[in-house]
Amino acid sequence: MDFNTRYAKLNDNQRQAVDYIHGSLLVIAGPGTGKTELLSMRTAQIMKQTDTLPNSILCLTFTESGATNMRQRLRQIIGEDAYKIAIHTFHSFGTEIINQHREYFFRGADAQPVDELTQYQIISGILEDLDWRNPLSTKNNGEFVYIKELIRIISEFKQSGLTPSELRAIIKDNQNTIAEIAPDIQQVFSAKISKKTIEMFAPIAEKIANLAAKNPDEKNSKLPASITPYANVLALSIAHAAQEAIDENSTKPLTAWKNKWCEKNANGEFVLKDFTAAEKLSAAIDVYEKYVNTLSERSLFDYDDMILSVIQACESHPELRANLQEQFQFIMVDEFQDTNLAQLRLLFNLTSENDDNPNIMVVGDDDQAIFSFQGADVGNIQHFRQHYHDPKIIVLTDNYRSAENILSSARDVIAQGADRLENTIDGLSKQLTAHANSEGSKVEIQEFSSVSEERAGIAKQIAELIKNGEKPENITIIARHHKELIEILPHLYKENLFVNYERHDDILEQDIIQILDKLARTVVAISQNNLDVANSLLPEITAHPAFGFSALDIWKLSLQAYKNRQLWLESMLANSVFKEFAEWLL
Repeated sequence: MDFNTRYAKLNDNQRQAVDYIHGSLLVIAGPGTGKTELLSMRTAQIMKQTDTLPNSILCLTFTESGATNMRQRLRQIIGEDAYKIAIHTFHSFGTEIINQHREYFFRGADAQPVDELTQYQIISGILEDLDWRNPLSTKNNGEFVYIKELIRIISEFKQSGLTPSELRAIIKDNQNTIAEIAPDIQQVFSAKISKKTIEMFAPIAEKIANLAAKNPDEKNSKLPASITPYANVLALSIAHAAQEAIDENSTKPLTAWKNKWCEKNANGEFVLKDFTAAEKLSAAIDVYEKYVNTLSERSLFDYDDMILSVIQACESHPELRANLQEQFQFIMVDEFQDTNLAQLRLLFNLTSENDDNPNIMVVGDDDQAIFSFQGADVGNIQHFRQHYHDPKIIVLTDNYRSAENILSSARDVIAQGADRLENTIDGLSKQLTAHANSEGSKVEIQEFSSVSEERAGIAKQIAELIKNGEKPENITIIARHHKELIEILPHLYKENLFVNYERHDDILEQDIIQILDKLARTVVAISQNNLDVANSLLPEITAHPAFGFSALDIWKLSLQAYKNRQLWLESMLANSVFKEFAEWLL
């Protein structure tokens, strides 16, 4: 189907977005509103209406499948030029920039991606050098307690696009605010919450708001542009709680605020939770900085560096930033609600500060944000509006995927959110209009007496559907967590139902790796005569099915060790069932 035929099929709002070529544009596209077609057609329109070269158009998507779908659709419209357009995920785009401009990255070295095991070893080595008083130096059975948490936190730091120095500026700003307000918090909650507390609480919000309004130089801290000051967030939360308490003539909102934001210190006084968290967070930032430096020294990079390194290079080398801005004359971003702060900061670097109205379009919908676990921030939509000075907004509301009853039910649920764009942008409506056939479409809410009954009920319903002629490939089970899907599998197998279940596994969490890790730690502990550590690991190792010991034999061994006041290894050597295994360990 050629461009003209496709263009004629666009609805009014799609056509308006396709034709709005120059300037900043925010398209709010509800589910099933044809945003992939919009992105493809707008790309084709840019080439049709301007003399822009294909490689000067940058399209950023959130998944590889999204990039593939866009390129395939573009090929149908513009032919082989589709392969010249820069269509990337954010991470593949970062990798492309690193490869093309290697002199700006890793001191020109040919860096390699770090694997999970090396990452684990690097952080473990950093923790080994910490003072024993450091809150992150805690060990259990010879292993650092916070390694996995630190790997997650470091990834979050990078996804926020923040360097260690910027993070320290944020911590300092937070601590300044807390120091100013701590006495007021302690005074307000020193006695039991009552109606009088409401009168004392409201002025605190005003005090913090005044603190937030101070010039950064006055506060001796300067925050990154994308970060909302802690004082602003705190003031807003207190103001909301105080107003709610006044409106309801109830102290419950104040109690809820106290439980969320405060905890007691060693003296029994209420303090802000962020005050007690600051020490551990500061320690984590130190580990983050050492981790980044170690990767650089070894010419290694991790997944998040594919974006963060480009940001740092652009901000350290104005000529690189200028050349990238010159290269990419038109930028389009899909699934913008799922971008994190680092990805947003990258976009800001790709557009010139001297251009009041750069050619950038983002397509997103705050109601469809699904990647918050990866640092995604729907507030980026508001950041985009602020940074580009209220860009043109077009809303796509014609839904071609779902029936009216599904759209209506979904809206009843999603409309309960308080911070949705519909509630923050005057005159904005995202009410979807259904254009799909509603025949056979229904929404049901079913209640079960237990989780087990729910899973069995789902399996039985699926079996009944297939028995009545429904194709298995037309049936999908969606859950919030993988754990829930895994736990429904036995019920499906009981009904002789076979599934196609795809997920990405963390190799370090696989059962075989876990038991090998415990075996290795046991052998090392024995070799170092650290028998208490070995003693703590052996019960779990012997219980693993791979070694074939029965539960009764393990119980007898445990009882034998207890009665004789022996270590497990000693009892195993004296036990005919376990002797050979114990000698193998030795």
